[in-house]
Amino acid sequence: MEKIKAELKLLNEEKSVAQEVRDILEAANAPYDETTEAKLKELRQEAEESAGIHFGHPYYNTATIAGMNRMILKNLAKYYNVPFPLEDKCTDKPKTAWWLQDS
Repeated sequence: MEKIKAELKLLNEEKSVAQEVRDILEAANAPYDETTEAKLKELRQEAEESAGIHFGHPYYNTATIAGMNRMILKNLAKYYNVPFPLEDKCTDKPKTAWWLQDS
């Protein structure tokens, strides 16, 4: 029951991509300036080039956009030498995809 409560609390604390960028920059003690903005644009371009358009639609679906945002965040953290993802607040361990978790 405590784990469920902790997970529900996390849902209310979900961060936006902008907040994740701020957290990465704060962890790296780096300002948001022209260099950071240029790096974000470069990372976005790289993510778009590696993403696919699904089912023949001329736009990215929601999952693809989320995946691209994650690639951008991971690569931004790597650029600033900051670990990503940040620790899971429920377990103090890095997050693991549900299908890779021990059952």
